[in-house]
Amino acid sequence: YSKPLRDVLIAFLQDTANAGAEFGRKQVEQVFMGVKRTPVLDAGAVDWTAANLEALEWALEYGYQLIKGITDATRLQIANEIRYFIDNSITINQLRDRLMESNLFSLVRAESIAITEVTRAYQQGSLAAWRRSGVVQGKEVQTATDELVCPICAPKSGKVFRLDDPRGDAPFHPRCRCWSTPVV
Repeated sequence: YSKPLRDVLIAFLQDTANAGAEFGRKQVEQVFMGVKRTPVLDAGAVDWTAANLEALEWALEYGYQLIKGITDATRLQIANEIRYFIDNSITINQLRDRLMESNLFSLVRAESIAITEVTRAYQQGSLAAWRRSGVVQGKEVQTATDELVCPICAPKSGKVFRLDDPRGDAPFHPRCRCWSTPVV
């Protein structure tokens, strides 16, 4: 390739990765704020529904092993609810309420599971899409950069990790508000 063509391609790929990161940021805000937005795609824009498909695929395979103190039947129920969340674009509060309907979880526990597992599903979906892109080489950890950022997450803010390095995979703890952006 000629250098000018290479430079244009790199700029395009960086813009595309940044647009994906911005989309991911808006999704995190939607999930935590409970706001539903209807996506509007401009002509020629990238369709980011692929990230949702990746998240759904990951959620279908993930065994919810990191949730402590639950039975296999409860894991299956949580998996079904996370799939429903992704498929139906409900809010995080609606997911919490659906988890509470089983009478297995308190309000606090249902909310914690909803926030943590949705964050995990979208993070893993993004990672799968980034790997497939062939252009994303790493991920940068982002925090809310407010007074609520915890001692676990604060030192990770702005750190760049290889794409395959799990130390950069949010969530880092229950109710974690962190996410990663792609590094091209």
